[in-house]
Amino acid sequence: MKTKYILAEFVLVFLFLAVPPLLVSDGNPAALSGSFSPVVAVQAAIALALDIQERICTAHRQNIHSINNRFAAIVTVLKWLPLTFGLLLVTYAAMQTLALLCRTQAAPLPTLPATPGGVAMLVLSLAVGAYYEEVLYRQYMPQTLLGLLESRPRLSALCECLPLFVFALSHRYLGSLSVANALCCGAVLRVCQKKTGSVYTGTAAHAAYNAFTVLVIYLLGR
Repeated sequence: MKTKYILAEFVLVFLFLAVPPLLVSDGNPAALSGSFSPVVAVQAAIALALDIQERICTAHRQNIHSINNRFAAIVTVLKWLPLTFGLLLVTYAAMQTLALLCRTQAAPLPTLPATPGGVAMLVLSLAVGAYYEEVLYRQYMPQTLLGLLESRPRLSALCECLPLFVFALSHRYLGSLSVANALCCGAVLRVCQKKTGSVYTGTAAHAAYNAFTVLVIYLLGR
């Protein structure tokens, strides 16, 4: 019964959360404009619900009262946060270099907010978006698939690749290089999630990476 519930939930999450981004032809202009978007609140609520569910399901396997475990977790975060962020920047630089070599036409630069309130909303949108994607694509989808198919270890590669490719293809409206960039960055962030055991380190690196790319857009648009 529990397996059927988990499978039904996964199908619903996949159909209503993972599939729609594959069908869009444009991004969310409100995110970069700094104006309020209900999507941000919805993403935050969904990500928090899925994250809490995952933490409840795995709490019995973790000894949160162990000082040694806490110290080891801190060391792991301090190691993987800069490493993950650095790898994301290297990937971004590689894709930008490839775009220049291929003379790929860049997408029009969006107008960024000019008011402090708009900047604050932009930062919030980037942070929530990073948290949402980390929970959905790096934690919920692969972990749920691995749990459902634990009796078939040969399919573990599929459990890892499906969320990765879905995440990458959700960026197809930005072009093929953006898909390749998302594929590489998604793989890096998934490794970070597996090494740290949570989505928070990856969320911090992901949000910092998003902020960096927005800063580049701003500088290029001046």
